[in-house]
Amino acid sequence: EALIDAQQKKPHLPVHAIATSEQPMARFVIANLQSEYKTFYKPWLSKVKQWLDEGKTPYVFFHTADNREAPLLARQFCKDLSYN
Repeated sequence: EALIDAQQKKPHLPVHAIATSEQPMARFVIANLQSEYKTFYKPWLSKVKQWLDEGKTPYVFFHTADNREAPLLARQFCKDLSYN
């Protein structure tokens, strides 16, 4: 129920991996942390690393269906980013 509610509130927009400013933004909405969620953000690890290497300041936002697990998802992304 929380997943359906969250999906209905989010816009369906195309993905743009081109930074048009010095502060690019990426937003991830993951259904739950029990799924294979890393496959959704794994391609973005190298993109965020590239932006950081270019001196940009990326803002990356993480959401889960009810946002309870969003902080865990953000921590995991940062951990994976440091290994990339």
